[in-house]
Amino acid sequence: MSTDDRYDAIILGAGQAGMPLSRALAGAGWTVALVEREHLGGSCINEGCTPTKTMVASAEVAYLVKRAADYGVRTEDVHVDMATVRQRKRDIVHSFRSSNQRRIGSTENLDLLMGEGRFVEAHTVEVALNTGGSRRIAAVVGGGYVGVEFGQMFRRFGSQVTIVQRGEQLLSHEDADVAGAVADILTEDGVEVLLGADVTHAALAEGGRIELTFEDGDGQRAVSGSHLLVATGRRPNSDGLNLEAAGIETDGRGHIKVNGRLETNVPGVYALGDVKGGPAFTHISYDDYRIVRANLLDGGDASIEGRMVPYVVFIDPQLGRVGLTEKEARARGQAYRLARMPMDYVARALELDRPRGMMKALVDPETDQILGAAILGVEGGEIMAIVEVAMMGQLPYTALRDGIFTHPTLSESLNTLFSSFEE
Repeated sequence: MSTDDRYDAIILGAGQAGMPLSRALAGAGWTVALVEREHLGGSCINEGCTPTKTMVASAEVAYLVKRAADYGVRTEDVHVDMATVRQRKRDIVHSFRSSNQRRIGSTENLDLLMGEGRFVEAHTVEVALNTGGSRRIAAVVGGGYVGVEFGQMFRRFGSQVTIVQRGEQLLSHEDADVAGAVADILTEDGVEVLLGADVTHAALAEGGRIELTFEDGDGQRAVSGSHLLVATGRRPNSDGLNLEAAGIETDGRGHIKVNGRLETNVPGVYALGDVKGGPAFTHISYDDYRIVRANLLDGGDASIEGRMVPYVVFIDPQLGRVGLTEKEARARGQAYRLARMPMDYVARALELDRPRGMMKALVDPETDQILGAAILGVEGGEIMAIVEVAMMGQLPYTALRDGIFTHPTLSESLNTLFSSFEE
């Protein structure tokens, strides 16, 4: 980029916040440069949600086909063709990526610069333009949502899988009963789950296998296998931005510090999506875009403070989560009533022969408002969304307890859940 290229806005990163924001600003008449060093769509389309959930869907089909006899359906010679699984994933990723390319390319006032951007000073950016068989997962280090999703998925593809988790439970942000139910499901599926296991060493062993050494309550032990997936979190892509030149502050892990309006300490410079830290979800990045758009284009005063952060762990059955966990409520001194029941109380889950999991919700005893819910069950994310809508509308829990839901559907389980308070 030459020194003559001036824009009303420069956006670094064409992810789930950067792309829609660039088009919104350009549509409002701003001249915009969108800088992306590799692929449009960010981690969601290219490395995260789209490819992983596409493969999770294939793994779920493999699981159901292997269970066909439970439904009275006889099958023979069932096997997984990983080459086709991967190609299906690549085709869907390419389709989404190409669609984004067309939308960006057809937007007036918007220049897409494929290259790596770095700050020269607070409002000046330099862009270096670009020039041109099945696996066996032996061990997964980390029991967060990435670890459990990949662990179950590759087990269903036929791999022997061990999850090695440093903490005393999987999914450390969840309540112990929910995390325990997830561990039980993975164990039932044939995944070995090792908790309280602190990894001390990883090395290539004889025959090219990987040996992972860890310490737990039984002393020092080891597991070995053909592949190792390290799913212990990630650092933000801020190292190459030369933030010091702009005077932009970061925390100890490299996340860019922002206020509730997503503005950095440098006026006129904003940070959206994963680079600012906090929940690393596509829908949160998109909400970041909505906040900045509302404030810059609509004269609003939108903020991330107090916003609801729903999410789904795409294991089978899904874990849908919204609002407070029980341990968060206790830490805040929030009074609550607890409603809880197993999924095998749900008629639709039994008819589908998929009754694994549990449902759990917290309610404010003074206001009857729903404080939070965890739905671990078939289509748990979709059931959770109903609870979220009730919370957004500030409906009392009795609206779901007494609501008329079609029988037999999964949603009618909310009648029973909100009638199942523990006293």
